[in-house]
Amino acid sequence: MFIADGAPYPDPYGTGIPESVRAVAVGWLEPGHAYARGRRVDEAFASHLFTACADHATARTRGWHRCGFCTETSGDASPPGGLTLAGHGRSVVLGDAEIRVVAENGTLFVAPTLILHYVVEHGYQPPPEFVDALRRGVFADSA
Repeated sequence: MFIADGAPYPDPYGTGIPESVRAVAVGWLEPGHAYARGRRVDEAFASHLFTACADHATARTRGWHRCGFCTETSGDASPPGGLTLAGHGRSVVLGDAEIRVVAENGTLFVAPTLILHYVVEHGYQPPPEFVDALRRGVFADSA
């Protein structure tokens, strides 16, 4: 599902984000839609993102979203189930949940866990406000 970075997050799965909260989409990428690319992210940011996906995933779904960019470039569909990424002495399965990062001003950044794969493998550059909020390390783990 594609949602432009910075667009209001529509809560398509009805996970109960309160209407009083400003929820913003980040990292909802799909082939056919341009996305911000940058140089490789620093290891500290990648580590924070890994930890967020491993320890703060919420709004889990009953199915898996696959990376359309991998399918597009290799011609192969990713295997059934989620994408697994190893690091920091453990692994995390991506593609069935969201992370919700709270900015200092209270904005809630909502990203699919696949954001970690998009950053590491496809050069996705999340908005600076998301990066700052992630480094702050405050998460909304409800739903």
